Amino acid sequence: MADGSFINVVIPPSSISGPSLTIRRFARRAFTLEQLVRLDTMSLHMADFLRLCINARLNIVICGISGSGKTTLLNALASTIDEQERIVTVEETAELQLHQRHLVRLEVTPPNDTRPGRVAKVDLLRHAMHMRPTRIIVGECVGNEALTFVQAMNIGFEGSLATMYANSPRDALARLEALCLSAAPVLSPLAVRQQLATGIDMILYCARLRDGTRRILCATDISGMEGDAIGAHDLFVFREAGLDMATGRIRGEFTATGLRPSFASRIDESSNNPAYFPRGA
Repeated sequence: MADGSFINVVIPPSSISGPSLTIRRFARRAFTLEQLVRLDTMSLHMADFLRLCINARLNIVICGISGSGKTTLLNALASTIDEQERIVTVEETAELQLHQRHLVRLEVTPPNDTRPGRVAKVDLLRHAMHMRPTRIIVGECVGNEALTFVQAMNIGFEGSLATMYANSPRDALARLEALCLSAAPVLSPLAVRQQLATGIDMILYCARLRDGTRRILCATDISGMEGDAIGAHDLFVFREAGLDMATGRIRGEFTATGLRPSFASRIDESSNNPAYFPRGA
C-alpha cells in the first residue's frame, strides 16, 4: 500500500468462511533505542552497549520468529549509524525507516509485463557490494543471499546488519549454515562454519512473549571456532520472574552474564570510555 502497509486478501473457495482481509500496518515513526528501553524491550545498559557495538562496526544478526520485533530493533540500531556513513539497504519489501544523508535503498523487484525477470535479493546484494558502502543492511536472510552476506562480512564489509527467522542464536547459526550450503553445495559444512564464526560478531534474539511484550531474550557473542563448532556465549539474557497478576505482564530482568566479549578491544578502541563493558543490567 502507499503508506508501506502490507495487505493480504483470501477469497472463496480458498477462504471457506468468506473473504478474509488482513492489513499489517507499521508505525509512522520508527522506534529509537531509548523508546525500546521504555517499552522494556531491553535495559538501559543493553541500549548503551548496543550503541557502542554499532559504533565499533560489529557485524550483527538479529533473529526471532515473525512478529518478534526484529525489524523494529534493526531500524533502531541502524538509526544510530553516523550521518557521514554510506548505507545500502537490501530488502524484499522496503520497511526500514532510515533518514541518514548517504542512504541507498534497494528493493526486490518482481516480474511484470515489461520486465519478465525478477531482480532477486542476492542480485541486489552483489550490486550493493560494488557501491562502496560503509554499511550493508539486509532485511531477512531467507535464501541464497545468506552466503553472499556472509562472504561480504568476511571480505571487509564491517558493521553489517541483517535479520532472519530463527528460534535462538544457535538455531540462527544452523539456519545460516543450511542456507549457505544450499547456495553452494560444493562447500563443506566446516568451511561454512568457519566463515560464520569469523564474519558474525554478535546475534540478538528477539521474542514476543505470551503477554504480548517484545524482548531481547539474549545477546550472544560469536567468539570463533571451538573445535569443529562455533563458539557462542551469552552476554545478556532476560530472566523471567513470574507473572504480575495485577497487570498481566511478565516480570523479569535483563542480566549481564559478566563474560568479557571477544570483541571488547574493538569497543575500547572506538569508544571514548576505554575498557567499557557493563557488568550489570
